[in-house]
Amino acid sequence: MLETLRAINVTGSLLCPVSLLTCIKDLYVTGEIKAYPDDCIVLSSIFTPDMYFHLRAKEGQKYYAEQEIRLTDSDINLAVLRNKKVQFISPRFFVPAEKASDALELFDETASMEIVPHGYVFVGEDEELNQKLLKKYGKRLYFRGDLDLTEENTPLLSQLEKLYVLGTLSVPENLKDSFSQIDVECSSVKIVKEEKRRILENRPRIILDSNILTSSPQGILVRNCAILTIDVNITPREILDQIEIINCARVDCTENQKSAVYQKSINVSQIGSRKENGEPGGMLGILLNLPATKMINADKYVL
Repeated sequence: MLETLRAINVTGSLLCPVSLLTCIKDLYVTGEIKAYPDDCIVLSSIFTPDMYFHLRAKEGQKYYAEQEIRLTDSDINLAVLRNKKVQFISPRFFVPAEKASDALELFDETASMEIVPHGYVFVGEDEELNQKLLKKYGKRLYFRGDLDLTEENTPLLSQLEKLYVLGTLSVPENLKDSFSQIDVECSSVKIVKEEKRRILENRPRIILDSNILTSSPQGILVRNCAILTIDVNITPREILDQIEIINCARVDCTENQKSAVYQKSINVSQIGSRKENGEPGGMLGILLNLPATKMINADKYVL
């Protein structure tokens, strides 16, 4: 059937069996193209086999996961999978140190192996350090992703025996001294400076004038705003030194201010004079006229 198609246009990424790539004459893909062996069963891109997987797995079957396999369930029997000659095809896998020898026969030599040290419990990147987590996993934790320390969860570190963070450990500047006394391993440490700027956010319209700027000696961060209007009396130098703009639909400013606004803006659709930008229409115009509107202009927003 694919051989009869003249062209396929994919907005996003494409995952398909290797043999099908040759059947498509003209293939346009905006994202990445990935192909898996024809004889594989496709799993979710990040797959954690549960305690029953070794019983359900088919003899001699190959299983494909686009990103990684996590052999971290304490009840999975890797020896049974090895005896069934099951094979996983994935660029990376995680396995506890005590099961590493059994896992080696389940992957080929191209897969990157990440060992969870003896006694540690694997924690996914979607979990946060809190009392509930400690009660669930114990006192030796291996975090798959990044970990942010806060005023609330830093006292919990004293309850841990060991902490390993595969990603970046973010530490507030005011907590860096207490952090240095903790036994922790991580790929990198990021010291986060305390936000002292005035933050104006989540509003349909904001007008920034000289009075607000003068009363904010640490600077101003404007984010998640539909329309930001910058007063003509604010100089380009003041914009460069004191203002940062993130996730705004449009910024109304003078021609003289425009260059500075461009340099201090992230994810802003329109920058120019009110005459240039025109009156807001469509959904933006409707939102501006609704009471109690909360504006979230971001790449992804989860309710």
